[in-house]
Amino acid sequence: MRRLLVILLLTAGLAGCLPPPPLYKDPLAGIMPVSPAVFPIDAPVTVEQPAGLIVSDNTELYLQYYIASDKAINGNFGSPDDDIHRDMNPKFVVDRITYLLRSRYPNIELIDDMNAADRLRKKTIFVVDVQATFKQIAGQTTMFDFTVFAFDTQRRPVSKITGHGEAIVPLQTVAQNIGVQAAANQALQELDHKITASFR
Repeated sequence: MRRLLVILLLTAGLAGCLPPPPLYKDPLAGIMPVSPAVFPIDAPVTVEQPAGLIVSDNTELYLQYYIASDKAINGNFGSPDDDIHRDMNPKFVVDRITYLLRSRYPNIELIDDMNAADRLRKKTIFVVDVQATFKQIAGQTTMFDFTVFAFDTQRRPVSKITGHGEAIVPLQTVAQNIGVQAAANQALQELDHKITASFR
């Protein structure tokens, strides 16, 4: 009972550390005036080169959320060498999604928007969206959702693939591990499997 009380006090003290998740929006807002709902799910895509890659506003919000969370955790738990700090690797998610595409299409180029795509004469366009919710109390769930939207050369929606990952914050390591990498890895594995199956 005494140990349980100590754990409850510890988790209560941690509850206010992380900032709230951002208010994520339409992943294609500001990119294309098309609803994500019109994309065929997991549809096959014949990728035409040169291809372009656009990062959604939500992905930028995720990175800002990471930075704010990282500062909060590091401020409360000490040095950047702490396990919880290492768990919050800032850009590894975006870099690994980019790698999944670049490993198949080495010449894919990161671009700002569809205007740049037209100016650079890109053909197939991918839009990457990242949304995450971090938790830190034992028993709560950290989650990641990744989506890759594919447009053809006429900028028509041709496919949407997703990856979802969850990790429950463990009781015994509540101050060291909030499940970020475990949840992200799960989502990345699902995304990789679907890219392999759907993108040609």
